[in-house]
Amino acid sequence: GGGWYDNPCFQQDFKKMRELYNEQQQKNVTWQPEVAMFFDEKYVDGVALNDNRWGHNRPFTLAAEAQKGLALASVPYDLFELEDIFTLDLSLYKVLYFQNAWRKNERLAKLLEEKVYAAGKTAIFLYAPGYGQHGGLEGMNALTKMTFRQLPFGAPLFYLDNASRPIGERACLDTEVFAVTDADVEVLGRYLNGGVAAARKRVAKGTSIILPTFDSTGVTMQNLLRDAGCTPFLDTRDRVVFDGEYLAIVACDAPGPRHVTLPVKARQLVDFTTGAAYPNLQGHFTIDLKPGDTALLKLIAP
Repeated sequence: GGGWYDNPCFQQDFKKMRELYNEQQQKNVTWQPEVAMFFDEKYVDGVALNDNRWGHNRPFTLAAEAQKGLALASVPYDLFELEDIFTLDLSLYKVLYFQNAWRKNERLAKLLEEKVYAAGKTAIFLYAPGYGQHGGLEGMNALTKMTFRQLPFGAPLFYLDNASRPIGERACLDTEVFAVTDADVEVLGRYLNGGVAAARKRVAKGTSIILPTFDSTGVTMQNLLRDAGCTPFLDTRDRVVFDGEYLAIVACDAPGPRHVTLPVKARQLVDFTTGAAYPNLQGHFTIDLKPGDTALLKLIAP
């Protein structure tokens, strides 16, 4: 309703944000995330899957909602447009996550082979990488180095992981669904018909992972990132942002304490909003939050 913009709390928050913004504009980011996410802004121009058969789970909705699975992994990440990958220093990252690389992309396939898999990095793909623009199953193989078969039309985009957790939507029946056929993969989940839905495969020195749909709880992504050598900042599944000096925690998990582990040393942390201090002599501390809370903490150097 009207009038929400007159809430005095907004003015107070904006003032604090402006103070922080002015301060941070004078400083460089001092900490480098180990994860990079890539979003293909051009995919809607060439993916044959982009039609109304998807209903509320059509591809552009899938592409947008899927970021929640990464956001709730409690691991900071950099976000890029897909074309940026060809000019980035990929040595900075352990994991590259491709949320909607669904176009046939020979240039990307070459880069993955030469600079990702050969360098011992992990590539995580969602749904149908390389399938669009008539890339088909061959286009998927070019990016993931896995082989696929298409399930009969009407199969749900839904699977059970190795812990029997349901992932996806049983009602999502009107879209293409793909199963991995390689024998040399680690199975991470299966469709209801037994076909391999999610899988991990060793490629050269690196790793390729395919996820048919996203896990909005963050459990799947947090486990995969941990396996790839990325340590979550929290023992819960919340959104975290970190630049080396400021840590932001957006609470999304259940209410209660969050046990935080930071990759840098600090004498203490100060809550930017309340001024409350948290000791952090050993790189660990605990903060109590409830869903919807946002904590912004400044690290005080030793």
